[in-house]
Amino acid sequence: MKRIFWVMMIAITQAGFSSCKKDGTGADNFDNIQTPRTSPVPDELVGRWAIIGISGSTVYNVPAGTTYNTNEMFLGYQINKDGTTREDGYLATYMYGVSTWAKWSAVGSVKLDGNSISFHRARGSYTSSRNSSATQYGSDEVYPNKTSSYSSYHIGTDSRGRVALIVEDEDGETTTYVKQ
Repeated sequence: MKRIFWVMMIAITQAGFSSCKKDGTGADNFDNIQTPRTSPVPDELVGRWAIIGISGSTVYNVPAGTTYNTNEMFLGYQINKDGTTREDGYLATYMYGVSTWAKWSAVGSVKLDGNSISFHRARGSYTSSRNSSATQYGSDEVYPNKTSSYSSYHIGTDSRGRVALIVEDEDGETTTYVKQ
């Protein structure tokens, strides 16, 4: 009986380790990204840029370490010198004891064309409070169907004086990504 137990334990352990290895489709794999890109990217754009926001009626109870009725948001791009990008995002809502969230990670590229900038998603995955198993993006969520394009961009500062990538879409809406 002990022998059967140990054989089963070894088999379970081996199965666990073999299922943990990375595959070629994960968000960390920059190989074979077939999206438009600029290479090399100007030094001023290389780095981590992010939008971070939190709002709510009772945002944070420091002594208890809890949040109430809040909305949290994060969207960040790591722009590499070779034009590849890593996109990470997180959205969460906590209302009256119920939490709903989604987080994602993807790789892709950045393309500069004159004064415009575009972020192209090549592949990635997401998880959510409904399904904590990673789901790969479908064809409607990757290039050529998924691109975030802005008609202009420049490096400046945000309202707090932090270095920022300021982008503007065709409708004149401005978005500010802060250097991390």
